[in-house]
Amino acid sequence: MKKLLTFIAALVLSMCLLIFVGCGKTLAVPEKIRIDDDYLMTWGSVENARTYSLEIKSLATGETETVVSRKTSYSLSSYQEGDYEIRIKAVPRDSSAKESDWSEVVSFHKNYETGCVYTLINNNTEYAITSAGTCTDSFTIEDVYRGKPVTEIANSAFRASKVKNIVVGNNVRSIGDEAFYNCPDLETIVIPESVTYIGSGAFSSCLSLKEITFPENVVSVGANTFSYCRALEKVVLGDSVTQIGEAAFVGCNSLKSIDLPESLLVIYNHAFSECSALESITFGSQLILLDERAFYRCGNLSEIKFAEKSSLVQIASYVFAECPKLTQVVLPEGLVSLGIGAFNACTELSDVTMPQSLTTVGSGVFNGTKVFNDSLTDDGGNIVYADNWIVAVVNSAEITELSWSGVEKPAADATFIREGTVGIVGRAFVSCENLTRVVLPPSIKYLGDSCFARNKALYSVTLPGVETISYGVFSDCDILQILDLGQSLKSIGAKAFYGCDRLDNPTTGDLIPASVTSIGESAFVDTALWNNPAEDGVVYAGNWVVGYNTVDAEGKEISISTVTLKDGTIGIADYAFLSCESLKNVLGDITNVRYLGTGAFYNCTGLSAISLNENLSEIKDYTFYKCQSLYSIQIPANLKKIGRSAFYDCHTLSEIDLSGGRVEEIGYFAFFRCKNIKTIDFGDYLKEISAYAFLNCISLSEVYLPSSVVSIGALAFQDCIALKKVGFVEGAVPSLATIGQYAFARCINLKTVEFPSSLRVIGDYAFSDCTKLKRAEFAEGIEEIGKFAFYANRNLTRLYLPSSLKKIGEQAFRSCTGLLSALLPSSLEEVGAHAFYMCIQLTVYSDAQSMPESWDARWNSSFRPVMLGCTLSEDGSYVVSITINENLMLNVERLSQSGDSAPVLGNNKFSAPSRVGYNFVGWTTQEGGTTAEITNNDIASLPEGTTLYTVWEVETEEPDEEEPGEGEIDWPWSDVPSLWS
Repeated sequence: MKKLLTFIAALVLSMCLLIFVGCGKTLAVPEKIRIDDDYLMTWGSVENARTYSLEIKSLATGETETVVSRKTSYSLSSYQEGDYEIRIKAVPRDSSAKESDWSEVVSFHKNYETGCVYTLINNNTEYAITSAGTCTDSFTIEDVYRGKPVTEIANSAFRASKVKNIVVGNNVRSIGDEAFYNCPDLETIVIPESVTYIGSGAFSSCLSLKEITFPENVVSVGANTFSYCRALEKVVLGDSVTQIGEAAFVGCNSLKSIDLPESLLVIYNHAFSECSALESITFGSQLILLDERAFYRCGNLSEIKFAEKSSLVQIASYVFAECPKLTQVVLPEGLVSLGIGAFNACTELSDVTMPQSLTTVGSGVFNGTKVFNDSLTDDGGNIVYADNWIVAVVNSAEITELSWSGVEKPAADATFIREGTVGIVGRAFVSCENLTRVVLPPSIKYLGDSCFARNKALYSVTLPGVETISYGVFSDCDILQILDLGQSLKSIGAKAFYGCDRLDNPTTGDLIPASVTSIGESAFVDTALWNNPAEDGVVYAGNWVVGYNTVDAEGKEISISTVTLKDGTIGIADYAFLSCESLKNVLGDITNVRYLGTGAFYNCTGLSAISLNENLSEIKDYTFYKCQSLYSIQIPANLKKIGRSAFYDCHTLSEIDLSGGRVEEIGYFAFFRCKNIKTIDFGDYLKEISAYAFLNCISLSEVYLPSSVVSIGALAFQDCIALKKVGFVEGAVPSLATIGQYAFARCINLKTVEFPSSLRVIGDYAFSDCTKLKRAEFAEGIEEIGKFAFYANRNLTRLYLPSSLKKIGEQAFRSCTGLLSALLPSSLEEVGAHAFYMCIQLTVYSDAQSMPESWDARWNSSFRPVMLGCTLSEDGSYVVSITINENLMLNVERLSQSGDSAPVLGNNKFSAPSRVGYNFVGWTTQEGGTTAEITNNDIASLPEGTTLYTVWEVETEEPDEEEPGEGEIDWPWSDVPSLWS
């Protein structure tokens, strides 16, 4: 019995132990459950937990899935779009503890995702689609992917994929090059208005695409964008499109018509080539250029219409060639040039009207048309006419003399030209082997390129009414020696008489009529007059200098150092002294030279000084290009324009004084890399400083603009590393409206810039890397500041932005590390991404009550303090008061009533506001108070509802002392960093 009792006691004790063990500690419930933008679910670690059990319930289907995770995280990215309820419990390591209770239910919505591959861009703030990934054939691109906007479809993203129907998301701004290239199944794509760029070849070879509508903000149809989209039937272009790129619609066989917008300026080569279904086309009034083969081989094109008040200047070569159904063409008034073969092989074309404005027509323009064939039938001669132009010649060997009805005693076998004919197309009479004499009617004004070239028997030419002799018109006419150019001639083209061995200056009279204003390069090379230069090597054609020859008529070498122009010289031809590096001085009758040709002294590196005619109105392009010894130039009183690269790389020029002339325009690269120019007087008439005009003028120290200047072009003063001040002449009433992109970029010593009230636009990068610029105070009137406009201006401390400002571009003030405050008016319509990125001391003030939706979400990507709801002065120019309100104070460190610090948000010190002409003293709680009792450091601890008023004192202007080691920059060119590429 005793043994039995002992056994029972032991059994009871064991059961008690089991019960005790079974009643171990229950694990804690998982907490801090979060789901991030990448759908990664995380929670806090539970002590002694081995795994975690998750119940995931789909509200759409009612099904519940249980999963186990060994980590404190679980990815939900693979779940389908929809709503879910999730709860978690902790599972213990062993039986010494119990499972936790379930957590509270977490609601989760899985957004729609396409299956495409997304890549973070723009400092990880946006997504681009970079590949089709696992996307289905039909889908909508999300506006937002995992918390960030989808802004770009990258180059080749969907190349050769099987996508079929796509709706592009509303945040996409760019569709890259070849983004949908060779997607043979793509039938439809909807592109939102947010898109501003569609790349080259974006939809090329999409064989099933039938329709496309361009967003209004896309200004260009890129090269090959829709090439060989053979099913494309309908295209709607936005009203902002200005150009259609090369081969943009080539081979679109189903395209029957397209409405071209009025905004269109240029249609580039092959744009609609081989659009075999295209039936008609109407061009807008702003179109300027139809480039080569733009509508080549459009087999069904039967009608083309030009605007009544057309701006079209040029129809290039073969634009409408091989369009066999065209029957009639009325070319618009204003058209100047009709290219080679423009209507070649338009077999049914029988009626053409040529405008009076036309001055140049290329060869073969109507070959293979009824115009060509019917003209031969009607006239029965050798000359083919289109309207009032000679457009071709047949059986040229039969032509021995060209004449007209007003000539006395023409040759019996002369070929007569119709009266009223105004022009001859290029190469029309080239290599007429038996042509000996040409007498043109006075009505003919224009001779096309090489139209009488290589006529080996031609010895006499009379041109009573010709105004323009184009390139090579009489080149290689070996025995031409009798030449009457009439009194109407204005221009002689390059190589016009090249290789006319016997052509010389006549013994009486002038070879060149007084009406001529320009002679092209090499116009008289290898003629008799060329081989008989003056003693100093100068070659004259009449009273024009047309070149120089270093070998005289007897074969002796001529050393050209100083030339003395003969009396009566009125013109110097284009490139007359090209690369005459030994030339140092031009003497004689130089001040009477009325016409100075393009590149007249190009690369005359030894030329040191020259005087110009007071009546000269233009210094043409490249006139003194690389005249590196030229130290002085006297500007003529009537000069109005300085052309492109006119003084390019003239190293020795030290000053420019335009005050003696009436210069209105300074051309592209006009004074590029003139490294010794220290001062410029622009005179009183200058309107435009073109792009690159003073780029790399490294000694230029100050720029004072006259009232008349309206625009400063791109890169106009870039890399002027000694430039310290940009302002206006005393008493000026500025008209400056535009400062172009990069205009003053990398002017590393620029301290002061006067921004007038006339200024409307500051271009992209205009003042980037101006590291010593201290103030940017804009007058009322400014409307737009471009992207990166003041990038990396480390010393910029004062910024004033008036209420007229509408747009601040992306990263406009990036890395302005010294900038303390900015007042952004509520009227500001657009602030770009990262506009104030890395402005590490900045506080932003605004009268806006909340952040405007039109401002980019990342405009303040450095999370600088923002004070909203400010009361401004009546003119909106400065802050009058602020009210402490946590809802209006963004990114500001606040202190609780107990003095304990709130969560720290980085080194966000609160900076004072600014006011033009005043210094900030501090804050007062008394309206109208003049004594400051509160500093910026006190603001964080003030109670809600406190109103603070600004206290100002008039700014005392301190002298602008030079910094140590600053001084005048006078570096030798070889030591200057190579900033230009």
